[in-house]
Amino acid sequence: MVSSPATPKMLPALRQAPFTLGTGPLGVLCIHGFTGTPADLRDLALQLVDAGHTVTNVRLAGHADSEVALAATRWPDWWHSVLSAYLELRNRCARVVVVGFSMGGLLALKLAAHYPLDGAAILAAPLFLRKLSWHLVPVLSHVVRYRPRTPVSIREPLAHARQSNPGRTPMVCLASFRELMANVNTLVPSVRCPLLLVYSAADGTVPFDNQAYLAGRVHSLSVQTVSLHDSDHVVTLDGEHATVEAAVVTFVNQRAMGGES
Repeated sequence: MVSSPATPKMLPALRQAPFTLGTGPLGVLCIHGFTGTPADLRDLALQLVDAGHTVTNVRLAGHADSEVALAATRWPDWWHSVLSAYLELRNRCARVVVVGFSMGGLLALKLAAHYPLDGAAILAAPLFLRKLSWHLVPVLSHVVRYRPRTPVSIREPLAHARQSNPGRTPMVCLASFRELMANVNTLVPSVRCPLLLVYSAADGTVPFDNQAYLAGRVHSLSVQTVSLHDSDHVVTLDGEHATVEAAVVTFVNQRAMGGES
């Protein structure tokens, strides 16, 4: 069935489904963002499988479901999803790298601060946000149940048209996301594994200078950066997605070969 322009477009269930694929000795854990689904990292994850790695594309608790299901979760639930997937992957693979997009990048940094990792690719993760509405979230969450989500943050027209209507965001979850950001900020100096930091100067959600801010606070001996110039927030699906995919696959391959740590 083809949706008309006025009809909310639903991503096929298969694209939103989590998976673990591959049999390689290096494991890769892919983590989507807040209100996102595994579809946001699916194409990248499959390229990593093709590169010979064992890849888990996790679904965070409450996501890819109803807004009621999401509203019943908080950041410790999302963290538990990540930790469980990591421990399962660690049981299968001697080396593990994590790839996290947006809030998934925050969860990846939290994982890197607490558990051994061979590398972390952080894609457009917000250590800080500047919009006034973000700072009002703790107050608004007590008086407003849902915030209408803004359109998908993708500039490339065809990619934008393929995305589903995101629906509403539970304010209590947005407030919990804010708490997670504060928690991860305290942990960043403990991150020591090799990093790849991918951010876009055209990101309308996460300020580009998060990249330099993060690079300056970690204690990793190896920090690689990739700067995009024509992508909005969803860098894994926007017009420069091929650049992102190539950078992440190269980074992960370097970790598989025992690159600098």
